[in-house]
Amino acid sequence: VQVQNDFPWPFTKREVILLGFADDDSDRSRIVGVKLNSLQTPQEDKAVPPLDPDIVRMDFDGGLLFQPCPPNHPLLEKSRGNYPSDEKLILLTFTMVVDPKMEVIPKKFLNFCTRTVIGAIWRMMLHVAEEVRDGKRPEFTELIESKREDLYDWVEERAHVVVHGSEAESCSETKAISTQSIDQKNSSAIHSTHDQNSVPI
Repeated sequence: VQVQNDFPWPFTKREVILLGFADDDSDRSRIVGVKLNSLQTPQEDKAVPPLDPDIVRMDFDGGLLFQPCPPNHPLLEKSRGNYPSDEKLILLTFTMVVDPKMEVIPKKFLNFCTRTVIGAIWRMMLHVAEEVRDGKRPEFTELIESKREDLYDWVEERAHVVVHGSEAESCSETKAISTQSIDQKNSSAIHSTHDQNSVPI
């Protein structure tokens, strides 16, 4: 993924080339992690374009963690969303370390800007996602459909497992309940047999 950002004068344009891969543990723990690392040169990956001398390529290291959101999570109280009490939600944790390569700017100011900008960008992304969901961005819908077999079918399937659990998990729970019921019946049968064969002393 190639992301470019324009910066005000006297700074030049920045970009980051990201390589991402998923660590899928949703069937066992209902958790999916995504690792994001920046690439700098075509020697690291053939898909990386040559560096433009007018653009500064940033370093980035980050990740996302998707898991079921507990109903009593403290962030729900701060959320601007109005969620029904019975709606199942996904808790997304995002961490990153980025070097914009702006040595002349104090790090404290950069950290403040990063926190502010990331929050604004995240809200914009959620807004776009909601419009795609509601059919207001048909060009995005077409792109998603064109990559459905390669990516988005897997994304939707994993999201479903994170929220609702896997079929294997449901089968395991059903099997455990059935086994417990059989054990209880066997216990009752043994108890009844013992009562019938017992002789008072």
